[in-house]
Amino acid sequence: MYRAVAQRQRLVSRIRSVSFVIGAVAVAATAGLAAAFAQAIPGHASTTDSGRLAPAASPASTVPTTSPASTATSHPTKAGRSSATQLAPPAQPPSSAPAAPVTSSGGS
Repeated sequence: MYRAVAQRQRLVSRIRSVSFVIGAVAVAATAGLAAAFAQAIPGHASTTDSGRLAPAASPASTVPTTSPASTATSHPTKAGRSSATQLAPPAQPPSSAPAAPVTSSGGS
């Protein structure tokens, strides 16, 4: 009887250690994926807390830059997010002329 109990204890101990290793690998993989996905991909727009697209930075931009404090004031809301209470006007007014239709030559 003692031999069966000892064998069971060895098996339980081995299962616990294998489970611990699997859990540690899962945590490490999760942390690695979180760090990889937290980085912004160059050339792609990112989203803000409210789901709107953030403006893309252009190296050839001729718009003068201002400090963020002068364009918007943010206050934390109940959900912990910030919301802009004052927005800056656009650099250029929207065009009132309709856009030209897009045409393409057919294939072969």
